[in-house]
Amino acid sequence: MSTPGPTRRIPQRAEPPARLLLPGEYRAPEPTQENAWDVANSGQHTFVQASGLGPFPTADMVDALHRVRGELGDPHLPFLPELPHRGWRATTLARTIATFDGLHAEGASYGWRLMHTGTASRESALAYATYESDINALADVVGQENSRGGRSNGNASGGEPIFKIQLTGVYTLAASIYLPSGERAISDPGATRDIRESLLAGLCERLETLRQALDTPDGRITVQLNEPDLHRIIAGSIPTVSGFRRIRSIPAPTVMEGLRACAEVITDCGASPVLNLLGNTLNGSHIPAAAGQKGLNLLELAQTIGGEDTPAALMIDPDAVSDTTMLVPPLSDPRRFEIVAALIDAGARVWLPVIGDTPVPHQVRAFWRVWGELGLGGSQLAHVVLTERAETAGNLSRDVAEATAAMARTAEAAQALAELSG
Repeated sequence: MSTPGPTRRIPQRAEPPARLLLPGEYRAPEPTQENAWDVANSGQHTFVQASGLGPFPTADMVDALHRVRGELGDPHLPFLPELPHRGWRATTLARTIATFDGLHAEGASYGWRLMHTGTASRESALAYATYESDINALADVVGQENSRGGRSNGNASGGEPIFKIQLTGVYTLAASIYLPSGERAISDPGATRDIRESLLAGLCERLETLRQALDTPDGRITVQLNEPDLHRIIAGSIPTVSGFRRIRSIPAPTVMEGLRACAEVITDCGASPVLNLLGNTLNGSHIPAAAGQKGLNLLELAQTIGGEDTPAALMIDPDAVSDTTMLVPPLSDPRRFEIVAALIDAGARVWLPVIGDTPVPHQVRAFWRVWGELGLGGSQLAHVVLTERAETAGNLSRDVAEATAAMARTAEAAQALAELSG
């Protein structure tokens, strides 16, 4: 059983104060009442979805949710913000540990450490309570929206995801948690397997709780698995605690099979997995491995974790591909986007964190030019989800207005590309 948490509160129906735009804020044009998924299916144009990566620079969850759902509401994909300003208990890593079923961890001077005991530690209980509080805040915000007859979960009955959460992927998770002995859990295949099974066992229950908060019993949720350490795990470059040696690499086929198991369970829980590969070294179409070993081929990965009814979804930054030493501006080198074309041709869905802080028309024209040079058509934009750039999302020194404007730019870029595709 999962660690017991606070009793769920009934969503408040009180009318929230209207949020005025602050100086310097920007909001994309309001969508029409017609569901954009229906518009896309009608053949008028290709629908392009926008979402976010997760981090948000505030300590106020309710305000963050209002902003995320305001800028990225239906037909786009809002998400449960991560608020690092609130400290370690509110990080994606802490939320992931709070999802465990049957496994417990405690805080140590060097990070999270697995426990032999079957009772929750003070640190894991705090992480669990914080996650529950965030979901309660989501329930309150949704309740307020419903009481006003405002925003709806327009894709709930159509099988399309209506909300997204972010978790640490199992391999990066095992590299971030320590064994009771003090070594990284990724060094022990059995511990890595236990972490994966515990996380997946608790995830289905967590998704049900989120559906209750969203007031959509059958709503489909996207689960973003952050795996920034795959390249170090496959290459065997993660140091031991002592620093005198490296933890043995895990072969790419083994990693691929573990990721397939995760995607399968998430799909069985009625959710849609997306594998976030940002932070990894990409060499063309693969993540390089240790000398003499096979790297992780992204096309093979997409075929492995995708199903007939649930195509694979990978998040990559083509501008970070390291097959050339040339420094070029973002959205200017079609060669770096060839892996995107290959993935789309293979039937995968590709998340692209390519929207920066320059004027949206300039970015849209640059994206459309690269898209055309790859031989891709407007209809294939339906396989794309746009987000802000990783360095923008990770800049916690920006203020709330800047973060809100970044989401608005992403939604505006998605709308502009959809119009170009028509």
